[in-house]
Amino acid sequence: MLMQYFPEPSDKLELVSMVYCFMHFIVLSFCLFVFCQVFNDPIHGSIELHPLLIKIIDTPQFQRLRFIKQLGGVYFVYPGASHNRFEHSIGVGYLAGKLAEALRSRQPELKIDDRDVLCVQIAGLCHDLGHGPFSHLYDGLFLPKALEKKKEEMRKNGKFREMEKLEKLEKWKIRTSKITQIKTHEKGSCDMLDHMLKQKYLKPAIPEEDMEVDRRLQESKEQKGSCDGLNHQLKPIDLEQMMKEKYGLEPEDVKNIKVMIAEQESKDQKEQSKLEQVMMKKHNLNSVGVKNIQEIIAEGKKYETLKDLMRQYGLTPEEDITFIKEMIAGPLQESEGKKWPYKRRPKENSFLYEIVSNKKNGVDVDKFDYLARDSSYLGIKNNFDFHRFLQFARVCEVDGRKTICTRDKEEDHMYDLFYTRHRLHKRACQHRVSQIIQEMIAEAFLKADGHIQIEGSGGRMFTLSTANEDMEAYTKLTDNVFEEILKSSCSELEKAREILQNIVSRKSYKFVGETKPKDPIQDWESWITGWKKLLAQPLPDEEENNLKPEDFEILVIEMDYGMDDKDPIKHVHFYSKSELDVAKPMPEEKGSRIRTTCFSEQLIRVFCNKIDDKSVEAAKKHFKQWLEKNPYLDGSEEARKILQKIVSGEIYKFVGERKPEETIKDWKSRISGWKEGLAQPLPDEEENNLKPEDFEILVINMDYGMKDENSKNASRIGTTCFSEQLIRVFCKKTDRKSVKAAKKHFEQWKFEKKPHLLGPEGN
Repeated sequence: MLMQYFPEPSDKLELVSMVYCFMHFIVLSFCLFVFCQVFNDPIHGSIELHPLLIKIIDTPQFQRLRFIKQLGGVYFVYPGASHNRFEHSIGVGYLAGKLAEALRSRQPELKIDDRDVLCVQIAGLCHDLGHGPFSHLYDGLFLPKALEKKKEEMRKNGKFREMEKLEKLEKWKIRTSKITQIKTHEKGSCDMLDHMLKQKYLKPAIPEEDMEVDRRLQESKEQKGSCDGLNHQLKPIDLEQMMKEKYGLEPEDVKNIKVMIAEQESKDQKEQSKLEQVMMKKHNLNSVGVKNIQEIIAEGKKYETLKDLMRQYGLTPEEDITFIKEMIAGPLQESEGKKWPYKRRPKENSFLYEIVSNKKNGVDVDKFDYLARDSSYLGIKNNFDFHRFLQFARVCEVDGRKTICTRDKEEDHMYDLFYTRHRLHKRACQHRVSQIIQEMIAEAFLKADGHIQIEGSGGRMFTLSTANEDMEAYTKLTDNVFEEILKSSCSELEKAREILQNIVSRKSYKFVGETKPKDPIQDWESWITGWKKLLAQPLPDEEENNLKPEDFEILVIEMDYGMDDKDPIKHVHFYSKSELDVAKPMPEEKGSRIRTTCFSEQLIRVFCNKIDDKSVEAAKKHFKQWLEKNPYLDGSEEARKILQKIVSGEIYKFVGERKPEETIKDWKSRISGWKEGLAQPLPDEEENNLKPEDFEILVINMDYGMKDENSKNASRIGTTCFSEQLIRVFCKKTDRKSVKAAKKHFEQWKFEKKPHLLGPEGN
């Protein structure tokens, strides 16, 4: 009857293959039905996850993500942005499995096995475990501020040796390498994963004969008011307590039994009988009780940690844990510089590293989920449909490595992926109000740092900025710290509390103005202090200036399509219908011409800490003056290069100075001619590399404040000359050879070309 639904097989081999596939489908469906748990996700609908993933989700380390906002401070601007890292991580784990399964079914020759699929799902599930309070606010804003503050305090106190203790915190700043860029939360995710796998969460297996005893014990505990039955999170094992309650065994007895069991594992049946007799006699047990205790202790030993459970589901923790961490954070540090930097999967499986966190072009399931989820909660349209990508995804060999590619007709659709990301950042993540609110939260955390203590491993205490050094303490650090500060009555937290109260009451710093440099300013961090001082300079017609540098807050925002100033589409490879295994970048002549050619921009936003109308109005006028005095902020590349040279100490070199006998009134009209004269070659000069534009001539008029005038009634005992003119020559080339040549040119110029510049003594 069953075979009537299948086509007529051509040979026995085909028949065997069909039966095998059918049986595999039946077994897989049964396992999913019996063991998998179903989640109703608002984005992906009803999704089923592997039992091991459920165990990971039920750990305190993962449950912590329920209390970390996905979009941080954006929630204070967009009321719908209330979703957390918890549901996003579940979505990424689900999509990771879907993409891996799609590739496996479409290309069996890739030899993707169940072990690979499960590892990919775990990586997707755990990729955000390392996020701190308000997600990127913690590692992107707060930690760098805390680090600089601590370094500054140590410099002031002369504690240079103690600065080495900040190395751990330094590691949490972005580390860039030739291969990859490991960010703070990704490193934290790897550390938290290690911490999670070491914890003893799983209850030991109970032999069937002892189930009734365990059931009665559980009922007894519930009657006493225990809440264990209501909490679905995994609880740490307390084997000694279980043995005491069930069999009256003391912890020392349990320890001795463990030792005896371990010793007899390699011995014969006689030794086993001897052990049972000792247990029966010493602890007044029957043979069934002895057997139950042995199995409970043995099973408890086997399944004490998640790492042990991984083995039960066919994983090899020694290899697969490293593989999972590589998929999350990229190549490990010790692997950098190698031709194939990854350790736990060969080059033939390179495509597996592109599923969760794609370091090549950013096309990964992490982005698929957050674009769909963030757009839905923010109320912003999402033009990218990840289902189409899953349908057309295919692995092709590109530059010697197997890469996940898509169909050539999907080019516009892939552009929608990066464009949607850019729009989300521009409208929500980098919204000027959400940005300044996040800056205020980071400032509040900075003022609270040191006054909030979090207990970690071994009873050690940690602060907000050091909790990431200890995963036990970090597990306790969530967005709830905002409420803790806000509701605290501690006097040390008064300043931090005031900032947060201003946020809650909508008294945020006021926006003053924004400018977009034509060319991004790379070292903008070093300019912030100077910019604030310039912003605070008084206006020409200002009666009273109440604005100080500390009254301004300057935020520099980098907006791009995910790959700095590069076109991300050029890093995506496409295959055609006629050549499924050949992929290449989309040629320019075949790509859409209706598209931007600029993929990044920099915004400089200025805010005023004083929120009264008078101060804000004055700050806007100061901002306008600041832009007029700093033309490079409006895009002058040449002006910015000159200022960069000043900062780095590459100033023009002084060549010489002369004082004319008589003041040259029309010196401005002579500057060009003087430069031509300075650039004239020397008689014995082999090669003249100096040009007129390599010289800078400054004419300085010095006097007593009234030019060369003097009062008739003044004392005769004094100077009779009250003004003089200096002509100073500089060389723009700063190398020694050019400066030495410029000085010779200056000597020739002042004697041979312009003798009137020598003054009375020279003449």
